[in-house]
Amino acid sequence: TNTGKYNDAIIYPESPSKLEDNEYTYSFVGWDHQDEVLTSNVTFKPIFDGVKKEYTYTFLDANGEVYHSGKGYYNSEIVYPNNHPVKQGTDKFSYEFTGWDNDDIVLTKDIIFTPSYNEVINKYTYKEDC
Repeated sequence: TNTGKYNDAIIYPESPSKLEDNEYTYSFVGWDHQDEVLTSNVTFKPIFDGVKKEYTYTFLDANGEVYHSGKGYYNSEIVYPNNHPVKQGTDKFSYEFTGWDNDDIVLTKDIIFTPSYNEVINKYTYKEDC
């Protein structure tokens, strides 16, 4: 807040900043008035330009490698892969995919999805050949 006399030059303050939120980052564009001299009481309001934030979603495979990924803006839909990653079995076990560790459907932050598996003991058949 400043005061001045009629026709005094208006001295604008430094450019203000606005904290980013989950959806936007902001940059100062200017003031809502462009007066150069004081002719009455006036309140100046800053004008900000909001730039939508982009986020990344990543689906990992059983080895922690990227299986599927994408990008989108805040509140955009996450596109799940059409199929799921397979976990390599061993002689003793096979693995059944049970889903992802997260069920988010829209982007609100960067997010990583990790697959979950049930461990199944392999069964073998043997027979005697006489």
